[in-house]
Amino acid sequence: LPLGLHVDTNNCCDRRWVTFIAYLKTTSAPSGGHTVFPLATHDSVGYGELHSKLKSAASHLLGMGVQHTGLPGQTEPLWRPHSARCAVDELLLHADRLAAEAATAMYVDPEDAVFWDPSGVGLAVSAV
Repeated sequence: LPLGLHVDTNNCCDRRWVTFIAYLKTTSAPSGGHTVFPLATHDSVGYGELHSKLKSAASHLLGMGVQHTGLPGQTEPLWRPHSARCAVDELLLHADRLAAEAATAMYVDPEDAVFWDPSGVGLAVSAV
């Protein structure tokens, strides 16, 4: 995930009525081009240990006023508290793995534009 993750879910509002995402089809399937929702859960799965761990990491960041993980590999930007590092790493690792698996699935079946993580926690929607 070259741009990192947003951990703010809705700018502290109770509800979001609509989200519009426009995809530009300039990325080849093996290269990725996914929007990743690392905390999304399948209805049938419920909230297990992985979801709790990731939600706790995101809540920890929000509690410190951090709404974006920053760029991967840039683990200590000046604006982010040092104690955020573990939470950032946990979220980015899950999201990056999810995007990689989604890209592989898309390469195998180009019609497979929506990819749920096998654990049931995490969703990637292809832009291609």
